[in-house]
Amino acid sequence: MATSVIKFLVCIFMMCIIVQANPHCQKNAWVRVTVTSKSSGGVQGRVNIQEGKDAWDISDGILSDAIGECLFEKQRCYASKTGDLTCNTAYEWESERWVGAVNIEFWCDDGLYTCYNAGWNRY
Repeated sequence: MATSVIKFLVCIFMMCIIVQANPHCQKNAWVRVTVTSKSSGGVQGRVNIQEGKDAWDISDGILSDAIGECLFEKQRCYASKTGDLTCNTAYEWESERWVGAVNIEFWCDDGLYTCYNAGWNRY
């Protein structure tokens, strides 16, 4: 019995850690970024909105700011829902072969957006 209760509590705790959400935000977009080319001052690539609650309601401005802050270490980016991406970066990219993903929550009562699960993988 005690073992069952402990397993249950561990499962609940793990679900709370995995499911991150800002209760002040009404919408979210799962976004994928693919770097297709690099230059001395930045990178160019493609943006793909994959899913989310009212994901296509995200503005290009919030999309640009969130990608710049959360995937490019607070650098300046321009991103559009049509797929264009240009980011100025403070460091030199070794390769174009990177794919990033981020969950952007937006239309928030406590700010413009919140990012979760931002990260990069090489392909």
